[in-house]
Amino acid sequence: MENTNHYSITGIDIRNFKRVISVQLTLDPDDNLVTIGGENGHGKSSALDAIEAALIGTPREITNPVHNGQPGGGVVLQIPPYQVKRLYDQSRSEE
Repeated sequence: MENTNHYSITGIDIRNFKRVISVQLTLDPDDNLVTIGGENGHGKSSALDAIEAALIGTPREITNPVHNGQPGGGVVLQIPPYQVKRLYDQSRSEE
């Protein structure tokens, strides 16, 4: 029997995660494509790392997810009917 569950990310809020200082997005669940663009070093990969961290936990290769000099940071994903939240303090520990 085919699984008909379908989940879409409808909101992204990233704060002080790696190179990202602040990004908030509202996404249309009916759209099938999201483009992330920008110059080198402006946080494109950091935004994707934040989404990955929210969904599966922080990968080992990310040793300090909090943006330099900030006391904490994290990511919140809206995936109706769920909200996924992953927050960090400067010591890298999850709150």
